[in-house]
Amino acid sequence: MLNVPFTPGQTLTLAVTASSGNASFNAANASASVVEFLNTGANPCFVVFGDTATTAGYPIAAGQRRVISKPPGALQVAAICNATQSTTLYATAGQGV
Repeated sequence: MLNVPFTPGQTLTLAVTASSGNASFNAANASASVVEFLNTGANPCFVVFGDTATTAGYPIAAGQRRVISKPPGALQVAAICNATQSTTLYATAGQGV
């Protein structure tokens, strides 16, 4: 597999708390193959593709960036923090690595 530079599409901003929250990419991003997640806050959060996150989701540590393969056609991402915690998470749909 070739490493291809990341080509960004739409970026979502999620204010993540101890209650699951979600956001949706527009239809133009349905064909994106990956989503880059950037946690700019001081607390970890957990992400899933879909409308409801739990702390069993994929963890993104505070200050970390992760690129995750996106299921074909998925347009929604959800995130949650542990109780009493919050953070800001950016999710950018795109192509490449």
